[in-house]
Amino acid sequence: ETRRIDGIFHCVPSMSSSPQTPATPLHRKLIIAAAVLLLVAIAVSLYTLISAQRQTRLLNHSHAVLAHIFENYAQVRSAESELRGLLITGEADYETNADHYAQQARDTLSELKTLVAPNRDQSARVLELGQVVQDRIEMLRGAAETNQNGGYGAARQLLLDPRSQQNMDRIREIRAAMIADENTRLEQRRAALERENTLARATILFTGSFSLLFGIFAAVIGGRAFTALDREAQLLREKKRAESADREKSAFLANMSHEIR
Repeated sequence: ETRRIDGIFHCVPSMSSSPQTPATPLHRKLIIAAAVLLLVAIAVSLYTLISAQRQTRLLNHSHAVLAHIFENYAQVRSAESELRGLLITGEADYETNADHYAQQARDTLSELKTLVAPNRDQSARVLELGQVVQDRIEMLRGAAETNQNGGYGAARQLLLDPRSQQNMDRIREIRAAMIADENTRLEQRRAALERENTLARATILFTGSFSLLFGIFAAVIGGRAFTALDREAQLLREKKRAESADREKSAFLANMSHEIR
């Protein structure tokens, strides 16, 4: 009887022989995979943030260059208008205003030179533009002085000189070339920023989706694994109770055998 009971309870599966335990490594692998994907998503987000800040700075730089180009041209035109007023009226106020605008134009060119320093082509254009603008201002100032000394006719001849028109045409050409160059860079930087944002959105969506799926699978498999562990624990408790009952029964039978004898 004792051997029969022992045989029954020795057939109860132990924790080491349960077929459910292999689920635990897969559960851990899924959790690790989800964590890795989340880390990738975070890394991509940080990279996108840094890259977006860099591209934004470049975009702002292009806008600043364009603003300085337009501002300088407006200042040159204002200085020219004041010098023409001086040429016509001879009033000193026009000369004062012309000097003021001319100085502003030089200051703006100096700032523009600093802004475009990394660009060799734009730097060369700024240097040429500064020289042409200075020549233009000096030409108009010379016409005003000629008007005071030699009369309006001489000053008019000076302004009608082909070199005067060529000078102004060259200013417009340089300005147009600088604007075209900077607009091209502006579009390229906008396109680069859009590409990086698109890539970041796609990567974050991809990694986030797979992280969510892996998390769900890990939760399902983990739940099954925990259920299996609870089942194994219950079987172990039942086995211990059965072994205890078996020992008590064996002791009882041994005692009865002794009494019978």
